Amino acid sequence: MQPVFRLFAQAMPRDGSSQDAAMLAKYHKSRDALGLELVDARGTPIRTSAIHIADYTVEEGAGAIELDVLISDGGYWGRREGGVRVV
Repeated sequence: MQPVFRLFAQAMPRDGSSQDAAMLAKYHKSRDALGLELVDARGTPIRTSAIHIADYTVEEGAGAIELDVLISDGGYWGRREGGVRVV
């Protein structure tokens, strides 16, 4: 699964070099095919608009994996109990 997230880093380099629109499109298609979902500690799905993971570890080291989740459920934060995990 991690090679999918490398696609984003390769398409959107942080060093100022040009972006690769074709590779970015491949990333979005590949990421969407994974069917990622966000679930709470009980395993209940949390509705999201997008789950985005970027792997910049080659360029910046082991800690350079980013996770962004857009939660489309407006009431989620009011009901939140415990942690969540991406599966």
